Amino acid sequence: MSALAPRFVRLALPDGSQVSVAIDRQGNVRSSVTLEQSGLPASVPEDLARMRWIGALAALAEQLDAEWD
Repeated sequence: MSALAPRFVRLALPDGSQVSVAIDRQGNVRSSVTLEQSGLPASVPEDLARMRWIGALAALAEQLDAEWD
């Protein structure tokens, strides 16, 4: 039997906000990624930040899919 700890990182971004990323294993072939961004400057609407993350994660998923094919 073996156990793997969840993967977690907290990053400070140049705009002063912080991003927390957790990667958890979901069985043998899947993982889940949880992102939380806090401390967004008032000049960055939350919807815009969300759209940036959606785009970045979609690009990452596409790249990973291409590497596995």
